[in-house]
Amino acid sequence: MSVLFVASWFLLEVGVRVVGMRTEIVPRLQTTWMTRAHLPEVVRCCSMNWDEDLFVRMLRCSHVMGMVAKLDDVIVGFAVYEKRKRLMRVLNFGVREVYRRRGVGRVIVARLKQKITSCKGAGLVVADVPEEFLECQLFLRSMGFRCEGVQRTRPADYLFRLSLGGDER
Repeated sequence: MSVLFVASWFLLEVGVRVVGMRTEIVPRLQTTWMTRAHLPEVVRCCSMNWDEDLFVRMLRCSHVMGMVAKLDDVIVGFAVYEKRKRLMRVLNFGVREVYRRRGVGRVIVARLKQKITSCKGAGLVVADVPEEFLECQLFLRSMGFRCEGVQRTRPADYLFRLSLGGDER
C-alpha cells in the first residue's frame, strides 16, 4: 500500500489531507516533532508506565524521535519511535482516550509510514505490544500490521510488523 493510496483513502474515510510535510484531519489536527515542553501532556496520553524521565531518556538515545498530534494546541496523541535506514521500531504510541476512534491514530500511523517510505527501498515498521493492550493490538491489525510472534516475557509482548514497498518475508 503506497502512502499516496493511504492519503487518498483517508480523504474518503475521515477527511484527511496531506499538505506539504504535515498530515491533518480537516480542519485542525496536525503532527509536529515532540519537544520537552510537550511531555506533561504526552504522559497523560500514555497508557504504558512511562513517566517524563523515561520519555526524556528514550528521546536522548540516538535514532529515537517523537511526534505529537495536536488538535487546537492540545496534544491528543503521540508516537516515540526509533528510525534506522529501512526499519522503524515504534517504542510507544498513544491517543487520549476521549479522542480514540476519531482518526487520530490513523493520522499518526500514516505519518510514520510516510517517514519510512521516504527512504529509498523497502521499509519495515515493527512494534512490540504488551499482552494487556488488546485495543492497541486490534488497532495495529486494522492498519495492516501482522502479528509475527510472541515474546515470552512477563507479561508477554506481541511483535507486530508492517512491510512497505514489497519487503515481504
